[in-house]
Amino acid sequence: MFGNISQSFSQVNTYPTLRITGISLTATDNVGVTGYLINESAVIPNVNDVNWSSTPPLEYTFDSEGTKTLYAWAKDAAGNISESKSITLIIKLPDITKPIITNFSISSQSVSLDIRIKKFEAIDDVGVTGYIIKETPSVPNLADEDWQQSTPDMYVFNSVGEKILYAYVKDGAGNISIGKKDEVNIKIKQSRNFIKTN
Repeated sequence: MFGNISQSFSQVNTYPTLRITGISLTATDNVGVTGYLINESAVIPNVNDVNWSSTPPLEYTFDSEGTKTLYAWAKDAAGNISESKSITLIIKLPDITKPIITNFSISSQSVSLDIRIKKFEAIDDVGVTGYIIKETPSVPNLADEDWQQSTPDMYVFNSVGEKILYAYVKDGAGNISIGKKDEVNIKIKQSRNFIKTN
């Protein structure tokens, strides 16, 4: 017969990893505890379950993120299994996936310094939060003031000629995409002034 079973977690209730450490599991029995088990099922485990351990487990690894419930069990030599103790926690893995620009295009020819953005589309596993277009291929800084919350419609150059625009997007975790580029040739027609002579 078990007197009590208790467990504690030394970290906060939200974990940024599938592997949970810092587990403290204790149990008492009038004869002696011979096995400890932690799992995700509220169903009493089989006394011959291969996951029983002679010492209290110090960690547990989940298969996926989300809201999880862990159940702690103990058994004695006679095969008596304790009631469970449970704890609910949240596994929230850090977002390290870069967003992807799926389509970026501008007009190939222009007679104006104002260039229309034809397509600027991107995807992210959580969500795209920023868009930026620039004339240099270097990855923009997260604090760059030119980030926009929605896709820009236009870009204004300072001079004519063959130009390259580089597009980037970012997500809420600060991941920045690989850049995509497109080119435009800007030719502005010069107006001619004719002088009428007699």
